[in-house]
Amino acid sequence: MPSPYEDSRPILESAAICLLVIVLVAAPWLLGGFLFEHQFYLWIGALLCCALTWVNLLYVQGEDIQTVPWVVVPAGLFLMLSAAQLLPLDFAMSDWKRIAIPDWFPVMSQRATWTIDPALTRIQLMRFTAACCLLWAASQLLANEALRGIVWWALAFNGAALTIFGIVQRVLWNGKLFWVVELTQGGQPFASFVNRNHAAGYLNLCFAAALVLWWTSCQVVPRKMAHRIPEEIVPTSRSFLTGWFPAMLVLINAVGVCASYSRGGLLSLVATGVCVVLFSGNHFRARVLVLIALTALLGGIALVATDQAEAVRDRLETLKDSAQGFDARWQHWQDTAPAILDAPWGTGLGTYRLANRPFQAHPTAGVFHNADNLYLEMLVENGWAGAVTLLVALLLVWIQVGRLYFSPNPISHRLSILGLAILISQGLQAATDFGPLMTANLLTLATMLGALYVTVPAIVEEEMAHHLINSKKAHNLILGSLLIAASILALIVFDHAQRRELLLRRPLPEDHPVPMESIDAQIASANQLLRQFPDDAEVRLVQAQLHVLAFRVATLEAMRQEAPEADAEVLWPQTQLPVLYDIVRSLEAPEVLAEVRQNPVLQRYLPPALTHAEQAHAASPLLPETRLIEGMLAVVLGDSDDPHRITQLIQAEATLFPDSPERLFGIGLLLNNSPDNKSRDRLWSRAFAMRPEKPGFLLGRMRSVAEETELFGLLPPDPELWTTFLQTAQSDQESRKTVDRMLKTRMADAQFPPEQQLYLEGLSQMNLQDLDTAIPLLQGAVDAAPSNVSWRISLFDALHAAGRTGEAQTQLEEALRLDPDRRELKLRQQSP
Repeated sequence: MPSPYEDSRPILESAAICLLVIVLVAAPWLLGGFLFEHQFYLWIGALLCCALTWVNLLYVQGEDIQTVPWVVVPAGLFLMLSAAQLLPLDFAMSDWKRIAIPDWFPVMSQRATWTIDPALTRIQLMRFTAACCLLWAASQLLANEALRGIVWWALAFNGAALTIFGIVQRVLWNGKLFWVVELTQGGQPFASFVNRNHAAGYLNLCFAAALVLWWTSCQVVPRKMAHRIPEEIVPTSRSFLTGWFPAMLVLINAVGVCASYSRGGLLSLVATGVCVVLFSGNHFRARVLVLIALTALLGGIALVATDQAEAVRDRLETLKDSAQGFDARWQHWQDTAPAILDAPWGTGLGTYRLANRPFQAHPTAGVFHNADNLYLEMLVENGWAGAVTLLVALLLVWIQVGRLYFSPNPISHRLSILGLAILISQGLQAATDFGPLMTANLLTLATMLGALYVTVPAIVEEEMAHHLINSKKAHNLILGSLLIAASILALIVFDHAQRRELLLRRPLPEDHPVPMESIDAQIASANQLLRQFPDDAEVRLVQAQLHVLAFRVATLEAMRQEAPEADAEVLWPQTQLPVLYDIVRSLEAPEVLAEVRQNPVLQRYLPPALTHAEQAHAASPLLPETRLIEGMLAVVLGDSDDPHRITQLIQAEATLFPDSPERLFGIGLLLNNSPDNKSRDRLWSRAFAMRPEKPGFLLGRMRSVAEETELFGLLPPDPELWTTFLQTAQSDQESRKTVDRMLKTRMADAQFPPEQQLYLEGLSQMNLQDLDTAIPLLQGAVDAAPSNVSWRISLFDALHAAGRTGEAQTQLEEALRLDPDRRELKLRQQSP
């Protein structure tokens, strides 16, 4: 049977290459694959490319088949370990004894599976499986130098296009990607990426591709080997396209990394450039140095021309700010480190956003979805065994790059430069970010790694590819069959994940009534998803919330039947179920809920909602809001005779996922009815540490259940909070004296500026009604900071109370001059 390669490339191979290029080029423009509705089609394209490659192998003779990369062995072991995390457990995994919260935390050793959230692990497992499929397919498809060149040109051009678009978009920025896409979840975008660090990571890959093209055009072949190497492999003459144009693409991609303002991306670019200079020959080193100087020159000109110099200066200033620089990440990594010790086998691939939360000893208002350190993240999710397999895979790639570098073949040499560039740039990026996990970046990285394992044509007859498994068609077809089988499962999971994402992203309109038909349609969609994967905790939680919403709508319809003339918008808030503060009152007076429990639609909707909430809690013990809705429904239904259990449920929710200071305060009120005052104080301290928008409201509520001196002891050393506390003091004279003594002691430790200390001491003396002492202190603070209007208002109040109206009027006039629109000043001006 003649080889189909004798005349032209097979149609299957051409289709696979075209599909690969389309996926690689499209991926970054679809917001980098940030949304799963885009990921779905990108991963299907990658898996279809793998399938075409496998079918193409059936028509290729043995001598033309590429061998199997060694790196797939540890990668396969990693996937097997991750798949095992989805299996049921019949033994305890971990007690999580080093947890940073009290003993009432649920015992994690009793969970049903190894992973703490099967749905998250399943989706991430399939993403890594598809990436491994693409790596294998690339090692088969890119054996031809011309085909590799097509991919490198496509990536280099794509990076250049993203750079130009990103710079134009930044200059004409209107707060939206592509000028139309809202940033609903925040972000600091560049080009089409929501996060500039991910954009820089992708552009570094494009920079590596452009670098290989430039290296090829500049490569000098030793005279003794020139007659052995075909001209199409190393051209003897250079046109503008093959000579200088690749250098322009290298330059543009480097400018793009700089223009992203990503510190990690810039560090990776510089390190890559230094290593290329060190490991390249003299003929190329000078060109790289000239390019670096040209990049700096053109970048400076562009910054001045686009008025972005100030933005760059502000970005560099963050390096000095420990709150925004490395110290913040280091603090987070220290908090999360105990998770590695308590779960040595991992918490489940893709579960970091849940696994790290119980160990956060420092106050935080949100959830860390990623560790900003991919190595730490893999340690937490896959434990020591998973981390070892990944390190072995990384080591094998480094060995492969070394072998390519020391090979006399010029093709091998340029592939080694590619491998060096991607390993350095992505390795550094992974230490400070999670960019390599982005879909666009992961697809491109897998393709480039696969290209490192192609069988390079030998220069001499004895040269063999010892770095690969010595196999032919049988091994490739067996591996391809396994990957195709995994691809079928991946397609099922990706399809489920896409429909799941659409359900989860659809907001629940709790602030206004909605048609029952719309709720029923969403409930039906959720039921379809749960029939496919019953362990999907997030879908279970949404299902519980939908049943609660249906109960409210049905209750509203019943209320409107009794009072047809009533406005639905007015009646809607009356259907709200008790949460937090209302639960506190209902635990003290159960008769509050008697009327709600008599509602005839309650038994139709709320028991199923409670069941779904309990199942969500069981499937993912750390999923946010599971305990809150479970405790709320248990109170409404009277399902539990143990109020302490309900208290524990909601206490755990607020401590693990404090989305607001008010929520922490509400849980503190729950604990105020129990002997656990220490936990209450900790929650309230964290509420204040989160810098609430209305600290006076929290203080007012807390003063009804706690002593004044006790509350002041809970406040962090924050001048604004202390000012609010002193301005709203409501205690007796003896307590105020105690607070004054505490203030002086704590202020010495806090090391406030002298003028700030004068002001706080002046407020404290005003509380003690010692105006003769307070006025000089406040006057000293105002003299030190004459533009501070708030301090002038306090001085005005003290002077006015002391009867020194002339001096008080002077302070008021000066404050009005500084801030004529301030409401407090206008009220004082109108008062007699």
